[in-house]
Amino acid sequence: MADLEESLKSLLQKRDLIQTARGAFGPVSVYYPNAHPTPRQQEALFNATHDFFHTYYSAVSALLSVIRRHADTFGEAPTHSIARFLTWWKPKGLFMEDAYPLLEKARAFRAFLDHKESHPPYTWQTVDNNGLTKIMLVGSPNAKGGIPEGTAKHPTGWAIMAPDEDLVVSALAVQLNALIPEIGANADIARALNCTWEAKATADDVGHGYPVFAHREVTVSDIYKRTVTTQVTVERQSAPSDEP
Repeated sequence: MADLEESLKSLLQKRDLIQTARGAFGPVSVYYPNAHPTPRQQEALFNATHDFFHTYYSAVSALLSVIRRHADTFGEAPTHSIARFLTWWKPKGLFMEDAYPLLEKARAFRAFLDHKESHPPYTWQTVDNNGLTKIMLVGSPNAKGGIPEGTAKHPTGWAIMAPDEDLVVSALAVQLNALIPEIGANADIARALNCTWEAKATADDVGHGYPVFAHREVTVSDIYKRTVTTQVTVERQSAPSDEP
């Protein structure tokens, strides 16, 4: 669990670095509302994006490692393939109808970045996507006009855009709500039930181990119970009519 925690913390840091790099693309003054990023700024965003998805892969691997340690709870998870693991986890996770496409696209995008030997060549560019500048990988189709799985058609062949980093983080982090409660529910607590440890009272505690929330120079010597009784009085506002 410590490795998973560190991986998720690192993923959050890498997400923040993407947002910092993207912030450089904002307008620089009222005279230049449509500022164009410099090559150096574009490269900074690409490097931050690459680092984020590389760390994403490490975080998913750490999640898989925790799940494999608790095979008695989750069953035997597949190894050596994050793609197969995500497919296996799909019916077990939370909100996977929305989370799975994000997690899978993030995996596929990272594979293009880090496994060039098994993917076709590409170039990258920055694009505006609903007001957010993102990295998009662009490549040519193969000899038969086919494009790689997970990509979309593009005027030059195929393209795949980096999925939103905030949505990817949320889709991964929410899986902890399917992970930790299940581990706790199936944990062997027999040893914990036999624990004889008790909190030791201090000089500031008076009876039953409860702390005294009072001025330090005051001693609480009695316990009081207050009962509140509500009384309702009904008064007649009109006189009765005369009867014949």
